[in-house]
Amino acid sequence: MKLFFTKDDTLYKIMKAIEKLPKGKDVSLYIDYQNSFYSHPWWGKQIVSLMQERQLNYSFICKHPKAKKYFDDHDIRYEYEAPNRFLQSIHLL
Repeated sequence: MKLFFTKDDTLYKIMKAIEKLPKGKDVSLYIDYQNSFYSHPWWGKQIVSLMQERQLNYSFICKHPKAKKYFDDHDIRYEYEAPNRFLQSIHLL
């Protein structure tokens, strides 16, 4: 199951969505790199502990170097998807 959260979603909304998942589910979480989640290391630890408590097989998906650095600094499992340079150049034009 994949969960996507925008930059406007709160920690409360993220935690409530995780609490609704059945135990033992495989979950991939994408949280926008502009979300306030990345400004507080404690929030990441809270979400990880909640997922471990619920016995979820989780991984975070990050597409931005800021998010990658956050997960590296706090030893949280993640999958890094490098941005597509071709699409970035087209959007820039």
